[in-house]
Amino acid sequence: SRSSNVGGHQIHVSNDLHRAVREILALCLLHEIHVLCESLRNDPSFVVPGNDGHDLLVLRQNLAQSHDLVDFDAGLPFREIPGILDVLQNWGQNVPDFHHFDFPYELMATKKVRKRKPRAIICDIEGTTTSVKYWGECLVPYIKFNTKICLKSRWDAPLLMDLINNLRISTAADNENGANIPAIADTDRSRDVIIETVSNNVIHQMNNRRYGKALQHLQLYVWYYGYQKNDFKGHVFEDVSRAFNQWHNFQNLKVYVYSSGVYLSQKLLFSCSVKGNLTPLIRDYFDVETYGSKTSGDKLNAAKGVGCDVLLAIRPFNRELTEEEKQGLDTIESFDDIAFT
Repeated sequence: SRSSNVGGHQIHVSNDLHRAVREILALCLLHEIHVLCESLRNDPSFVVPGNDGHDLLVLRQNLAQSHDLVDFDAGLPFREIPGILDVLQNWGQNVPDFHHFDFPYELMATKKVRKRKPRAIICDIEGTTTSVKYWGECLVPYIKFNTKICLKSRWDAPLLMDLINNLRISTAADNENGANIPAIADTDRSRDVIIETVSNNVIHQMNNRRYGKALQHLQLYVWYYGYQKNDFKGHVFEDVSRAFNQWHNFQNLKVYVYSSGVYLSQKLLFSCSVKGNLTPLIRDYFDVETYGSKTSGDKLNAAKGVGCDVLLAIRPFNRELTEEEKQGLDTIESFDDIAFT
């Protein structure tokens, strides 16, 4: 064993902590979570079962704001947008890797929630790894105030022309079905006129909580522009990088994340975070295109029903939970609160 001094007391920590958990620890709110459980069970890389029969440890925020619960419009899957992967798929490779620090043995003396080792962890993002304010106070204003700047700067990029044309076509189709979205000027108009109409279109749709695919793709392009220019960085709580590093590098866990945002927006957030590039610590990303929409807290009971442990993350600015909502669920205020036995 190794020893460490904590508060004047000598604490002995077994070397087994380095080998303790072999599979995934994940934080998320899943729609039809049993689908994911079955997928994990069928993955041949999951060779070490949890010794208590639990497959997943599911952590999520305390019941999201309303914009987390929307259903996205049906449309062209993001992965099929021409050229989008060439530009964004490998984004983050040139970002300095997150610094891998020593395993913080001292933290083990302060753990509040102890769980037997699980098979899996999937992390929800908003309200769990990242502040609920990041969307409304950073990403949304950036789109509204910088779309014109981005479009003028990248006007000759073929991918941008494809994204604008997709938004033009999508808007025309929506308006034929009764929507009243500002139209985008035709290609024979001047650059400045087209940019002005695109900006008006995007702001109108965001103000009216529309979430069509074409809009999402253009938003992602503008966010990519902002991340690339270091206009802002992806927010993660202080304990997130520490926990991801600990789980991935010292406990041999596979870390996954899940969000209503498309997987490339998740990758941008974690590759350009305030703690550096965290993507080497994340095995994969789940989004609504692959595993369905986020739903209400009833699915947490469904997760428990198929053998998953569920933890709720109580973070600053998250909606306060009632005692009834918390009944039967463990809560944490930090990933540092979790220990495996």
